[in-house]
Amino acid sequence: MHKISSLQQPLRATEKYESSLLKLQPQQPVSLNLFGLQASIFTILEQKFQNFLEENQNSPTAEFGLPTTLTAPDVLSEAATMKMLSTQDRWLGITYKDDLPFVENSLNQLIVEGIYI
Repeated sequence: MHKISSLQQPLRATEKYESSLLKLQPQQPVSLNLFGLQASIFTILEQKFQNFLEENQNSPTAEFGLPTTLTAPDVLSEAATMKMLSTQDRWLGITYKDDLPFVENSLNQLIVEGIYI
């Protein structure tokens, strides 16, 4: 998990709980994921999720990352295709409860600007 910031140039990303710093190029894609999945994948995902819960029962901040799971070699061999689409729109997401006020304010601003109704 990375925290991405554009406060300084070039863009930088840091590991959520570590101090390592990654330099990002201005056009480097970052991820917001939306998946359309066939029903057959859910049997595989259910087993992967059960394994995740067993392995992380003492890690309350562990995340079951769908992109990582779907691109694992043993899953990808059974999956169909994936396509990445680009957008210039700003990503808003909630992972932790501390993210909520920022997202609420940002969505309200999009409403004021008439972008969202």
